[in-house]
Amino acid sequence: ALMTRKQRDVLFIQSDKSIIGVINDSDLKKRVLAENLDTQKCVIEIMTSPVKAISANALLYEAILVFKNNNISHLATKNEKGEIDGVISYKDITGMQQNSVSYIIKEVEISEDVEQLKKIHNRVPVLVNALLESGDKTQNITRIITSISDAIVSRIITLELENLGTPPCEFAFMVMGSEGRMEQTLSTDQDNAIVFENVKGKKLDEAQEYFLKLGKQVSLHLNEVGYKFCDGEIMASNPKWSQSLSVWKNYFSDWINSSDPQSILDASIFFDFRCVYGKKGYVNKLRQHVNKALDGKSVFFYHLAQSVVKFKPPLSFTGKIISKNHSGDHLNLDIKKIIFPIVGFIRLYALNNKLDETNTLQRLRALHLQEIINKTMYDELVLSYNYLMHLRFRFQANSILENRLPDNIIDLNKLTHIEVATLKKIFSEIGDLQTKLNFDFKGTM
Repeated sequence: ALMTRKQRDVLFIQSDKSIIGVINDSDLKKRVLAENLDTQKCVIEIMTSPVKAISANALLYEAILVFKNNNISHLATKNEKGEIDGVISYKDITGMQQNSVSYIIKEVEISEDVEQLKKIHNRVPVLVNALLESGDKTQNITRIITSISDAIVSRIITLELENLGTPPCEFAFMVMGSEGRMEQTLSTDQDNAIVFENVKGKKLDEAQEYFLKLGKQVSLHLNEVGYKFCDGEIMASNPKWSQSLSVWKNYFSDWINSSDPQSILDASIFFDFRCVYGKKGYVNKLRQHVNKALDGKSVFFYHLAQSVVKFKPPLSFTGKIISKNHSGDHLNLDIKKIIFPIVGFIRLYALNNKLDETNTLQRLRALHLQEIINKTMYDELVLSYNYLMHLRFRFQANSILENRLPDNIIDLNKLTHIEVATLKKIFSEIGDLQTKLNFDFKGTM
C-alpha cells in the first residue's frame, strides 16, 4: 500500500534507525503472490539483505558493474557519512547512459588471450582523449584507466591460474605506486607483488615456486599488453616481491625502523599498496600491521618529510621556469617530478593518521574531513593536483595521436602565459607545503 501511494517500486526496511534490508515489486510478485504467502507476515521474511550500496559520488559505469556482478535491480547510494540517502535502479541507469567503459571491462572479462587484451588496451588512449575534450575531471579519468587496468590484471591472473593449476595456498596480488593509488596515466610501468598465506616447510617451498612462476607470467603478459616492465624490478616476477605475509610484515617493519633516508624514499611507493586479485584479507592484515608499526616512528616520518622538503622548484632568480631538452633549449619539463611533492605530502599525512585510502585525492579529502588539512590548503591542493594531472594527460594523449610513445614531458612552448603562470603559482604552494612539513615533522625521538 505504501509503495502504491508513494508511486515507488522499492522500499528500504529499517530497524532501530538502521537500514537492514530492501524489497521491490519483483520480491512481492515472486515471494508473496507466487508463493501465496500471508500478507500479514512481516516484511523481514521476504526482504533482501544485506543492502547493496555504492557511494553517491561513484561514476555511472561503476554502478553498472555492481548491478551486473550482483544481479540486482536496485542499488542504494551512500553519502559521505556512510548513510543511505537514495536509490537508483538498473533500468534507470542503463536508460540514462550506455557507458562505454563498462563494455570495455566486459570485453576484458571474456578475453581468452593476451592479444585480445592488447587490442582492448590500445583503445584506452582514444577513450581518454575523448574524456579530456569533453572536459571530464582528471580524477574520473584516472579511475577509468585504473578500472580497466585492474580488469586486465585480474583476467591475466585468471588465465594463468588455469594453466598452472590450483595454488598451493591462498594469496593476494597487490599493486603499488600510481596503480596502487588508482592514478594511472597513459605512460605507466608495472609495480606489483604477491603476498601469500603463511605456510612452512615443504609447503612453503611449493608456494614460493608456484607464485614465482605466476608472477613471471603475469608480468610478462602485462608487458605484452602495454604495461612496461619496472626498471627497478618491483614486480611479482622478482622472488623478493613474491613472499608470505610474515615476510612482507618484516619488510615494512625494516623500512619503518630504518634510519637511512634513501632506503625510506625508495620504499615509499610500497606504502600505496592495494589488492586487485585474490584474498583481500591478507592485504588488509598487512595494512593493519603497517598502521601499528608506524606508531611513534617520528624518525621515519621526518625522513619521509625531507624527501618532499628537499624538492627545489625549477625556477631561476628571475622567476623563469628552468628546464632543458637535449639540445639545450629551455623547453621541456618533467611533470611527474612536479606532482611528486604533492603526492608525497598527502601520503605522509595519510600514513601518520592511519588512513586506509591509497588514492591521493581520497586521502586528501579524508584529511580535510578530520580537520588535519584546512579548507584553504585543501582547495589549493585539489586544484593544483588536478591541473598538473590534466597537463600530463593532455601531452600524453597528443603524443599517442602523433604516433609517439607517451611520457611525462610537457613542452613549455605549447603552454599559454596563463598556464605557465599557474605552474609558477603551484611552485609557490609547494613551498607552503614544505614549511608545514618542517613544522610538523622535526624527527625527534
